[in-house]
Amino acid sequence: MEKDWKGKKKTTGINVRTGIAPTAERYHRNGGVRTEIVSEGGARTMRYRAAWECPLDAYRDLKIINEAEYKAGLKFHQAYYGAVIFVRADFRPTSKIQADRKPTKSDILLKKVYVAIPSEDMSVIIDICGRSKPAQSPRAMNILKRGLGHLATHWKMAAREVCKRK
Repeated sequence: MEKDWKGKKKTTGINVRTGIAPTAERYHRNGGVRTEIVSEGGARTMRYRAAWECPLDAYRDLKIINEAEYKAGLKFHQAYYGAVIFVRADFRPTSKIQADRKPTKSDILLKKVYVAIPSEDMSVIIDICGRSKPAQSPRAMNILKRGLGHLATHWKMAAREVCKRK
C-alpha cells in the first residue's frame, strides 16, 4: 500500500482529481458517459468517454440497425473521411508529380459505393455515416437501413455475420 503525504495509507490506487469529472449535462448526451481506468506510467486515472461517439453507435445499441449494417456504415465513414474530408478544399497541384497523384484506396472504395447505392439514397448515407449527423426523420432512417443493407450485401458483410462461429 502506498502512503500519502500525511503518512496515511491510501485506500485506492486511482488518482481522482477534482474538477475533471464531466458535467451533469454531459451525462445526458450521447447515451451517457462511460468511465475507464487508465494506467499511465504507473499512475491509474479515471477517463470519461461518451457511450455513443456517432449516430451509428446509437442506432446499433437501440437495435435499429444490425451488426453487418453497422460495420458497413463504419467502413463507409472511413472511406468518406479518407477521400473527401481529409483532402484540403484548396488543394491545387503545383507540380506534375502532384497532378499525377494516384487514387487512394478510399477514393476507389468511394467510387464503388456510388455505383452500388442508388443516387437518391446517397445524400442520407453521406449525412449520417460520413458526416455523423443524426437522422432527421423516420424516412431518413428507412433510407439509411436500405442503403446500409445494400452496402452490407455488396461487401458481403451479411454473409460473414450469418456464417460466423458462435
